[in-house]
Amino acid sequence: MAASLVQYFKKNPTLDTDIGAFDYVSDLGQGGNASVLKFKRDVHEFAIKFIPHDDDGKQRRFRDEFFGAAQIPTHKNVVNSYHFDTREIDGAVYSLIVMKAYSTTLGKLGIATHESLLEKEGPAWQLFIDLCKGLLHLHTHHIVHRDIKPQNIFYDEKAKAFVIGDLGIAHFKAEVFAKEAHT
Repeated sequence: MAASLVQYFKKNPTLDTDIGAFDYVSDLGQGGNASVLKFKRDVHEFAIKFIPHDDDGKQRRFRDEFFGAAQIPTHKNVVNSYHFDTREIDGAVYSLIVMKAYSTTLGKLGIATHESLLEKEGPAWQLFIDLCKGLLHLHTHHIVHRDIKPQNIFYDEKAKAFVIGDLGIAHFKAEVFAKEAHT
């Protein structure tokens, strides 16, 4: 799926959405259910997450991911999602979420093996504190993430903060959230 989207946008670099046009920049990666590509609009970069309409259950969870997160206040340690849309691309229908583009992921940062324990201590504490703040925010608003791993932890270079992303299999408390899927 990711390869075909990347090939398509290399040949047709503009994605038209309900909120305007975005220009393809690069591939950011493939998750279990979705492809994430980087796009630019004016001078701002965005990550856009695509999921094909070939599995109704995955579609419902994808919509819940966006609408569940949209029902709580934003937080600097939880991914910002801005827009949900549906588009036909190269003959296939996709839902997409326009999100803030972050500098990198914890998975790509890797382990700084050349640094001493003292040099690692500051960033390790920052990671721990930022994750605790993000998880507290989610749990306070009745969301359990359920997929914390290095690929789902982003680094916001501008804010100098770690950010929890990918609420695709998160549990949104049914009594609090309007949702379609059961995870």
